[in-house]
Amino acid sequence: MDENISQVCLEENRCLVTLDLDFANILRFPAEKTPGIIVVRPNRSITLAVMSEMILLLLKALEENDPIGCLWILEPHQLRIRKPKQQD
Repeated sequence: MDENISQVCLEENRCLVTLDLDFANILRFPAEKTPGIIVVRPNRSITLAVMSEMILLLLKALEENDPIGCLWILEPHQLRIRKPKQQD
């Protein structure tokens, strides 16, 4: 099922935003070939307050960064960005 979701996102040129931690596996789902993968990890109960905080963090990051080709791990107080390796 995950492969189907990934394929649809590729075909429709959409960044995948998900709570499914499987998509953080860079060997199974290499972000370099995608419009981006954003994995949301609340690390605690998902409440409206937690999600609001995370959405604000994500919106701020989107003002300064482009998720294309990257894996973003969004947590309540931080956003980790794994960028594609630079080709020589």
